[in-house]
Amino acid sequence: RRELVPYAIEKLQGAGYKLVTVAECMGEGPYQLIQAPGKKDVRRRMLLQRVTSVLL
Repeated sequence: RRELVPYAIEKLQGAGYKLVTVAECMGEGPYQLIQAPGKKDVRRRMLLQRVTSVLL
């Protein structure tokens, strides 16, 4: 049994394709964390639950 992704990478590179990240494709640098994660805010989830319950 072969895993699909490693197999696909091998075949594509063997056919001459250069595989790049989405950031590289768009001319951007790799993602970098610019600030510490914020505190979890449950208000948005509560509002979404209320709206969804009204619609259903």
